[in-house]
Amino acid sequence: MPLLERLKRLRHGEAHSLPEWTSLPVKLGSYLGSLSPDSEAVFIAIVPDRRLFAALCATSYLSAISHDLLSGEKSNEYYQELCNLPSGTPVTLRKEERIYYGYLKQKRGDWIGVQVEGEEGGSTERLVPPGHSLRIGMLDGEVDSLPTNQRGHQLRGNREFIDALLPDVDPLGFLSQSSHDCMIVGLLRRLKEEADAEGFAVEQEGKMISGCLQDILRIGELGGKYENYRCTLHRRSGNVPPNTDNPPGLVIYDGALAFMKWRHIRSPSDRLAILDTHDPAFPQAVDALRQDAQMRGEDIDLSDLGSLPSGVEILGYHR
Repeated sequence: MPLLERLKRLRHGEAHSLPEWTSLPVKLGSYLGSLSPDSEAVFIAIVPDRRLFAALCATSYLSAISHDLLSGEKSNEYYQELCNLPSGTPVTLRKEERIYYGYLKQKRGDWIGVQVEGEEGGSTERLVPPGHSLRIGMLDGEVDSLPTNQRGHQLRGNREFIDALLPDVDPLGFLSQSSHDCMIVGLLRRLKEEADAEGFAVEQEGKMISGCLQDILRIGELGGKYENYRCTLHRRSGNVPPNTDNPPGLVIYDGALAFMKWRHIRSPSDRLAILDTHDPAFPQAVDALRQDAQMRGEDIDLSDLGSLPSGVEILGYHR
């Protein structure tokens, strides 16, 4: 069943289908998730109201790609990536439902070694076979030190909601792996409020499982220091450009100001700009689109999105 039909809004304890206008960001996110990794596509969505648009689109995008991220083919690719990392790289290790922190060790044959500090009063080397490589998670950025005297901590996350919304995905695998799949550039306070907003639900075996979009987005800035993540936020008004050393599959510009300031970042990521016609900066964004017209490649056929709501226009092209 498509995500659009599974996801509901809770009002006064009763589940209702999502409003008609929300079908567009959900369909668009699913479509973006179906693109080939090297498409280098640009999409412009012109809408009369962009509330929840970025959060819903990103949620749909992550839902669309989540099965591939945990597939056997991706597991093999991930295993090779781990093998290429130097000994001493800080990582996480999942054992059943608990997470431990440690360092990569040299391989023993095909098995990957992980040294877990402070477990059971000392240092323990755990060997992980290739088929279980997804139990090892990479820690993003610089890490000064890792916890000692570890007993492991329970994986944090709404597993029931993830299992109901993504029935083909292992919730433990989803929660234990970090992957920079999506970046949203915009007003941080607004984006955090939309991600954490409650009132969403999925019906499973006659029971309504409630949750919020953050349960799927796993925005790094909303988690703890060692929390695994799927999505990051970047302040639209910041002076530091987004970090593209680990480029996401998709960059979403939430609003005209975010688009105008950061649209020229160097990254192979697909891009989506959400432009609100009621935004005071909308006319300047349209001017920027005209200026960028000379860099447009081949147009993208968007007929798969079906009919668009009144007042909505979507453009798509390759860079």
